[in-house]
Amino acid sequence: MSEPAVELLLAAWSSQPAANLTQLCAACSPNDWKVLAHLADYHEVEGLLWSVLRHQALPATLAEHWRERYYLAALRNDLRLEEFQRIQQLLNAESIEVALLKGMAFAPTIYRSLGQRQMGDIDLLVQRADLQRACAVLFAAGYGLSQYTVQTWPQQRRSGGEVRLQTPSGATLELHWWLFAGLWSRWAGLHTYPAWQLRQAHYQTFTLPVLEPISQLLHTAHHLAIGNQYGAGIGRMLADIDRLITAYAFDWQQVWHEAQRWGLAHMLWGGLRLAEQWFNSAIEWHWQPRTWRRALLERCLPSQKLLLGADPRLRRRWRYAILASALD
Repeated sequence: MSEPAVELLLAAWSSQPAANLTQLCAACSPNDWKVLAHLADYHEVEGLLWSVLRHQALPATLAEHWRERYYLAALRNDLRLEEFQRIQQLLNAESIEVALLKGMAFAPTIYRSLGQRQMGDIDLLVQRADLQRACAVLFAAGYGLSQYTVQTWPQQRRSGGEVRLQTPSGATLELHWWLFAGLWSRWAGLHTYPAWQLRQAHYQTFTLPVLEPISQLLHTAHHLAIGNQYGAGIGRMLADIDRLITAYAFDWQQVWHEAQRWGLAHMLWGGLRLAEQWFNSAIEWHWQPRTWRRALLERCLPSQKLLLGADPRLRRRWRYAILASALD
C-alpha cells in the first residue's frame, strides 16, 4: 500500500490538519492518488478531504469527483435539515419528543460545514412508548414502512432496533427507541440507559435536539463496534469521535466512569485507541483493560489493516471475535 497516500490521509482528515499538506501532496505519485481515492471512498470521507485539500495541487479528475461529493453531501444534508424541521413540528404537535442521532446530529454541530459529513438518512431517537404514535404521524406525513422493516420487524422488535420509513421519492427516516440496540445490549441492561438528557444545538435558523456529549460519544463507540463492526465507513465514524473530542471539553474521569458503569469501557477503549492513532485525538486514559484483554483488543483491531481497508464484516470469525472482545 502507498505510504505517501496513507501519510496524507492521516495528515488531512483530523479536526486539526497537519501544517505540511502542500509537501505531502507534492510527494504523491499518480498511483498514490489512486490509492488515496480508494481509501477516501472506503472510509466515506471524500467530501471531508476535498474541504481540507481543495487549495492543494490535486489531480483534476480526483478534485472534481471529491468536489461533487462535497457539494452533493451539503445539498442533501441541507434538505434533510429542512425535512427534520417539518417532522419535528408535526411530532411536537403531538407532544412526541425526539433527539437527532449520528450524522444528523454531527454535521451541523461539530463539523465546519455540512458537506464534510456524508450521511444516508435521518436518524431519530424516540421514547418506546411514543413509537406507535410517531409512526402514525409520519404515515400521515407521507412516509411508509420500508420493505426492510416489514421483513425484519420481529428481530427489530426483540433487539430494540429501528423502524425504517421511506417516502415514495426514496427519502429514508429511521426511528430508534433504544440508544444502544442489539440483543446483547438488552441482556446487559443498556435499554435502561438515561438517554433523554438533551441539549438544544443551533445551526443557522434550526434548533436541533441532540444528546448530551458523553451519550453521543458512548453511542458512537457502540455503533462503531456493534453496528458497523469496524467495517467500511470506519474513518467517517472515527472522524465523528475526533470532532466530538475537539468540540466538547470532556471530563474524562466522568467519561470512563459512565463507560464502566454501563459495560461499555472495552468498546470505548477500542474506538478511542484508533482515534488517537489515526486522528491524534487528545484523550485522557483514566482506565485501561487488563493486560490479556488489551492484547485481545489490539489483535482484533489491527490499526494498519483497518486503515488500509480490511473489512471485518467480510470474515465471520474476525467479526465475531470483535463482538466478543468488545463486551465487558
